[in-house]
Amino acid sequence: MKKVTTQLQASRRARTEKATEAARAAGKLFQPGQSGNPGGRPTASRNRLQGNFLRALADDFDQHGRAAIRRMREEDPAAYVRVVAQLMPKEFEINRPLDGLTDDELYAAIDRLRSQLAQERASESPPDGSPTIDESPTKH
Repeated sequence: MKKVTTQLQASRRARTEKATEAARAAGKLFQPGQSGNPGGRPTASRNRLQGNFLRALADDFDQHGRAAIRRMREEDPAAYVRVVAQLMPKEFEINRPLDGLTDDELYAAIDRLRSQLAQERASESPPDGSPTIDESPTKH
């Protein structure tokens, strides 16, 4: 029995090697839609598993997420702050385009903007002639 099994294995190996060499010669090891393990994991099964897990997690979080966050904040503030910190971007740029301006330049720019807004309001004033009120006085 052992001899027959060994002969079958040798024959199978020889056929596999011939097929592999033919595929390599043709530039393709496997035919389209086939893999080296036809009994392997089905196509997209990992994605399906991940999708199912994430949907279940999202559903659970919708129901219990707020309570869990509140409980963590109350019972383990360090973990709460750690989670918040992990959600922050690793790097961020603070852009302050007005830092180079003096106070006088800023006040002048504010005055120009207020003047433009007043002109726009005047052109859109109500037909009954009721006045518009500028509620933000100029600081100097």
